[in-house]
Amino acid sequence: MTNARIAPIKASKEAHKLIPEIWEGFYENFVAYEKGIMKLEDEAKYRILSSPGPSQYDAFVKFFNEYIKGKSQWVLENIDDMHMHDFMDIENYGGPAIIEFLQNLISNYDCQGKVITMVSGSFWRSRPDIREKIISLFKSMCEKKAKVRIITQAKVEESHLGEFSDFLRKNPENPESHFGMEKRAPIHFVRADNDYLYYEFPHTESTQFRLNMFLNLNTVPIKEGKEKKDLLRFLDDIIEGRL
Repeated sequence: MTNARIAPIKASKEAHKLIPEIWEGFYENFVAYEKGIMKLEDEAKYRILSSPGPSQYDAFVKFFNEYIKGKSQWVLENIDDMHMHDFMDIENYGGPAIIEFLQNLISNYDCQGKVITMVSGSFWRSRPDIREKIISLFKSMCEKKAKVRIITQAKVEESHLGEFSDFLRKNPENPESHFGMEKRAPIHFVRADNDYLYYEFPHTESTQFRLNMFLNLNTVPIKEGKEKKDLLRFLDDIIEGRL
C-alpha cells in the first residue's frame, strides 16, 4: 500500500515494538464507543479531564467502519504504515514522522495547485521548535504553488503563528485558514489534496507516546457501497467543522 516516495520510512525496530501497545490502548476505547459504553452525551466529562472524548471515537468509528473495507482490522494489518514518537524525547525513535511526510511532499509530490490542509489541536504548542519547522515546510510548499490551509485551536498570538497567519493571508490562492478554533476537530491530520492523508490517533496533551498513520487515498480499499469521493467528503466535513 505504501508509496515509499511520499510515506515516511518504516518506523525503527524499537518504535515498531511499541506501536501494537499504543494501538491496543486506542482500540480499547474504540470498542467501548462501538458498544455504547462510551457515550456522546458524556463528552463534557472527558473535556474536564482533557482526555480524548466520545466525539473523537465517534469519528474514528465512522472513518474505519463506514468507509474502509476491512474496517479496523485492515488498519491493524497495515501496521507498517503506522508511526509513533516519544513526546518526552522527541528525537528518540526517529522524531515525529510528520516532518518527513511534509518533506516528501515537497520533494516528490507535484504541489502546484494542490490544496494541502492541516487540521490540528495545539499545533505543537509544547514544542515551538517543531512548530517552527512545520511552518517552514508549509512555506516551502507555498513556494511550489501549493494552496495551504491551517485549521487549529492554537491562536495567532502564540509563537510563530501571527507571522505565519499573515503569510498565508497574503497569498489569495490559499484557502481561508482558521486559528483559535473553539471546537476541537475529532481527527487531526495533514491531507495532501485528494491523494494522501497523515493522521493522528487520539491522545491527550500529556500523552508520551503518540501514534500516527499514513494513508494513500488512491489505494486505500473503500467499503462496498462507498466511493473515494465519500471518504473525501467525510474529511471535508471535519475540515469544515461539521463533525
